[in-house]
Amino acid sequence: MPFSTKFAVDQNVEVARRTETGSNKPGGAGKITKVEISRDGNELYEVQYLHSRSIESNLPASIIKERVLSESRPKRNSTESGMLLGSVIIPFLTNQLTQINQPTCSGRNGERYAETTA
Repeated sequence: MPFSTKFAVDQNVEVARRTETGSNKPGGAGKITKVEISRDGNELYEVQYLHSRSIESNLPASIIKERVLSESRPKRNSTESGMLLGSVIIPFLTNQLTQINQPTCSGRNGERYAETTA
């Protein structure tokens, strides 16, 4: 008989930080990898953390909450990036390379000038 749990496998969740005396569990963003029902009927979860890829087992539902992935960040316009790249970065680099690669020669009086090639 299938059972209903608060969280499902592959669901994105946030696990509470547990840093009381004798315990240093940072918690964080993760994904449910396994759901178990204990003998006394409590739901226990296994979570794989996204930042460290480590797994923590036997977590009670009371320290887990749903992680809502929002799309509130504004999307970049590709023309904005292209304009910035084309108008600022490329001319800067071209100017720097021209200054570095331009050979100089000394004249008879010690003046320096750029060598021209035909």
